[in-house]
Amino acid sequence: MDLIKNILAEKKFDEPSSVEAVKKYIRDNLNTDVSVSISKNSLMVIVKSSALASQIRLRQFDISQKCDLSGLKLVIRTV
Repeated sequence: MDLIKNILAEKKFDEPSSVEAVKKYIRDNLNTDVSVSISKNSLMVIVKSSALASQIRLRQFDISQKCDLSGLKLVIRTV
């Protein structure tokens, strides 16, 4: 019988391409790393400052187009 540890070690936990694309866009254009989570109909970007959140909000349309977020709502949240 396989141990759970062995099963999970073989499992690939790849991020969806839209999550990777949003992280890369923000890293390349705003020189910062963010947390991104995805749900059924939204993609949430979690940032540490409201200034960064407003910069992302200004580029929201561009992010949606370049990262192919069709059908997903981009939500920006500060911690």
